[in-house]
Amino acid sequence: QEAEAEEEGNSSSPDNGEVDDDLESVSSESIDVVREVSPEKVDVSVNSAMNEWIGSSVQGPVDDYGFPVPVDALDIFIAGYAAGRKQELRLEKVWQKKIKRLRGQFPFVTSEAIAAQTKKLKRLIRGGIPRMYRGEIWMALSGARRRMMDNPGYYESILLEHAGESNEYTSQIGKDVGRTWPRHEQISQKEHVRKVENVLVAYSWKNPVCGYCQSMNMLASLLLLHLGEEESFWLLCTIVDHMLAGYYTVSMTDLRV
Repeated sequence: QEAEAEEEGNSSSPDNGEVDDDLESVSSESIDVVREVSPEKVDVSVNSAMNEWIGSSVQGPVDDYGFPVPVDALDIFIAGYAAGRKQELRLEKVWQKKIKRLRGQFPFVTSEAIAAQTKKLKRLIRGGIPRMYRGEIWMALSGARRRMMDNPGYYESILLEHAGESNEYTSQIGKDVGRTWPRHEQISQKEHVRKVENVLVAYSWKNPVCGYCQSMNMLASLLLLHLGEEESFWLLCTIVDHMLAGYYTVSMTDLRV
């Protein structure tokens, strides 16, 4: 209790009260839950952004994550998107202040900054992390940012070192990356597929004991929607080797359902 009190005291700043007030009005439920709302309760600006966003898709309407929306579910999707977008805009306003303070003199949030703001940050995260900040917060919370900073140039060097080479995993990686969510508008693009393959191949050389297991292609694909190649590589390493150690193995002996 004394530690929590001290933490609260150390983290006080002029904008804390304003941020906490905003937090009280932000639902702790996921912003991605589809909820029906009446059209008159949806702001015109949100409706306009939604219609423009849906219309920009080559494949037709897609959800927040780029997956096609079934035509028979379009009405529910539109209502849910409008409600979710309103809440996300509110979250972005709250997070914008917090991110600025967490970054400090750095261009990104560090693990050390996260550790100093644990209690207040936990409340923010439970309210939801806006998509624009998810990758940055994931990197800091997981410790992947620190691992990347401690190993500058490692990702590029391991790809260059093994360029044109094959191992026991590269063939399976090549087969899987091309069929990872083929209907997803961004993941199915050649450039995205190339990045996924790079990340997975680099990891297979870094950790040949684990190498590659099916479903790692899906994990890498999703990480690359929020992060660059090198960052995705280090976050993948952190998840597979540390956060879920023993889960991704050839035998999956530590898998629990």
